[in-house]
Amino acid sequence: MALTIYTWNHSTKEYSKGLKRVIGPKFFGGNMGHTSIELTWPSDEKGDSLATKYGSIDGVTISKRTEIISEKQGDSYQPKEQVVYFAYFSWWPGYTNGHHINRFLDDRKSEWENDPEGKLEAEQILKLYGSEEQPISTKTTVKGYLISRKEVTKIKELEHPSLLQGRQLEDDPAYQQLNQKKVNLEDEQKMLMEKRDEFMNELESARKEGREPDLQLDFTKEDGDRVDSLMIELKLATKQLEACKEDFAERHRSVGKEPDGVIELPMDYDSQQPTHSLDTERVLARMVALSRSKKEYNIRTFNCSTAVHQVIESGLSDELKEKIKNDGFDISIISKPPIASPTSVYKSSTKLKEELFKLNLLSVDVEQEDADSQILKVK
Repeated sequence: MALTIYTWNHSTKEYSKGLKRVIGPKFFGGNMGHTSIELTWPSDEKGDSLATKYGSIDGVTISKRTEIISEKQGDSYQPKEQVVYFAYFSWWPGYTNGHHINRFLDDRKSEWENDPEGKLEAEQILKLYGSEEQPISTKTTVKGYLISRKEVTKIKELEHPSLLQGRQLEDDPAYQQLNQKKVNLEDEQKMLMEKRDEFMNELESARKEGREPDLQLDFTKEDGDRVDSLMIELKLATKQLEACKEDFAERHRSVGKEPDGVIELPMDYDSQQPTHSLDTERVLARMVALSRSKKEYNIRTFNCSTAVHQVIESGLSDELKEKIKNDGFDISIISKPPIASPTSVYKSSTKLKEELFKLNLLSVDVEQEDADSQILKVK
């Protein structure tokens, strides 16, 4: 399980702050860059509790996918198929709440559009399509202050049919779990609606016949409240199921522009249980709190990178902050970057990953020394 950080159009130059991606696209066309995060955690009793606590119809979508994870078996780690929860967070300008939380597919499509990178030459187009004609979906329009509006041809989508061999959506464990949950909710809703109709008919019959209604058929206030809550739960279950289906399809194709940088940070809620890691619930709580807030997107003061910096910092406990500071790590590169950009996110996340790896490696060495000393004492 991990906190995965995605960046598009970040700079790897040592002293770059990412300003090139702000100025260049305005004059020559293209995208300034983007960053987002995805949190995964196990689909067990504790994981269910987190998903229920922080799940909502709006904002961050929490769903499930089936992943291959490494599980410790004896002295080694072996691959194992496991259903996990995932929550994707991508801060974009919004129209009603000042901001909008994108999906991964939305981000990849957005970063593909209006960008001249990856343009196909005429010879490549002939090889791919057999003629100069190509699908409309492979074309995008680029415009900047110093160039006129122009149409370019790029590859937008690639299928990976070999990955589908032997796997169908209906056989996917994550899909099966979410679909069964939706079916159970629908069955409960149907039962309560039938109970309500039966009681309403009983009230009408008792009125016509001049008798007291059979209160054993009573449709209680608790029943009514449950019907209301079921409507919300069913909307959420439907949204989760759709996210799962989209995620499953994405494993077998590439749409839009893949992230230029992918960094994984260790989390405390993990089968490998690293000693030094980010707090899963604190990260999830911050993602959801931002998505539900009235805070507006602002390219200068609170953009996609600012939001990601805040989420990453939220996962660092005071104890862990103190430990990495004492080890010489500059925490300000995460909490207060000079310029919040995909470049600042990429560089600070890379350094944080290296720092946590170093601390965890030292912890393993200390544990081994302690174990060896205990053996010597016994002897």
